[in-house]
Amino acid sequence: VVTAQLVDPATGTCRIVRQWNSASLPEEIVIAHLDETAIAPAGDWIIPLINTRNEWDVAPSPLSSRARLVYPATPEAVQQ
Repeated sequence: VVTAQLVDPATGTCRIVRQWNSASLPEEIVIAHLDETAIAPAGDWIIPLINTRNEWDVAPSPLSSRARLVYPATPEAVQQ
């Protein structure tokens, strides 16, 4: 899980603001399937990630729809 800012919607490039584990990520990464989420260019977003075939991807939710969910990084969401 990371907190990130969307840099380029066309490519899925995001700037990492915070990492929620000890993994070492570069300052900017490309995240697949962001176009299937509600992410917007403004603000910070909490994004659950998985690494698939050497690329970062938004993790599908455990819901039956397998929707890819991102969350605005509000103080309440960060606290949860």
